[in-house]
Amino acid sequence: ICRKHILDISFLHLLRLILHTSNNFRLPNSSNRVINLFYRFLWNFCTQSIEYCLIHLWKQIYKFQCTPFWFLFDKTELIRKIQSVLKKSNPRLDRTISRKNCLIHYVRSKNHLILVIDGEENFESIKDWKFLFIIFWSKYFHSWLDPCRISVKNLSNNPLSILGYILHTKNDLIKIRIRFFDFSIDTSLVIRGFCGIIPIIFLIRSLAKEGFCNTSGRPICKLSWTTLTDNEIIYRFDRIMRNIFYYYSGCCKKKGLYQLQYIFRFSCAKTL
Repeated sequence: ICRKHILDISFLHLLRLILHTSNNFRLPNSSNRVINLFYRFLWNFCTQSIEYCLIHLWKQIYKFQCTPFWFLFDKTELIRKIQSVLKKSNPRLDRTISRKNCLIHYVRSKNHLILVIDGEENFESIKDWKFLFIIFWSKYFHSWLDPCRISVKNLSNNPLSILGYILHTKNDLIKIRIRFFDFSIDTSLVIRGFCGIIPIIFLIRSLAKEGFCNTSGRPICKLSWTTLTDNEIIYRFDRIMRNIFYYYSGCCKKKGLYQLQYIFRFSCAKTL
């Protein structure tokens, strides 16, 4: 990193200021590399360089311009209905106008870089991106990237666990009515999107480890809080419940939230 930014005067001054003002910065070694702040600083700076290069490449490829897109999910059914109404035969499908933009979603959590690409029909070609990232890493950062550290998953079959969520894809069915001059046609449109699911089994195990319930999810008394006042006990339970509801309120299924609310409510009653 220093060799790459040796001509950047502001970077050198920032590095000198951090090294001289903070006593917690130490040179990285093999024993405490995980807890070394200086190593974390260099790694975050290297990750920022990776993100900048990726964004620059995406700008050159896609130029952030929308591609004309015609929905083709239920087009055959739609033309069949139009054929039955208009009494016409052999309708021709113009597939040259059916194009769709490739949607790329980027997420970084700690040392995990995640790229989510919409389009199941291109899943086999996406597997070749692994070699593209290896070449990209060796060219721009002059280091070897182990191919085992890159995995390709199909979210429709293999959900992904990230940031306390279980991420997968779902299909939403939307009914559409197309109105002509003297008649109308009802059809349906399938839209695929990403949604998060609450990992209720993992959360129940975590609550059982903290003493709020047992391993089967039955609420029990929080023994370590029995010496506190009633107001303090209620305040702590209320704060935990609010934080969990705020974090998982965007999930598509709320059944797990109601189960967690049941555990905290009766655990609070038994603790009081």
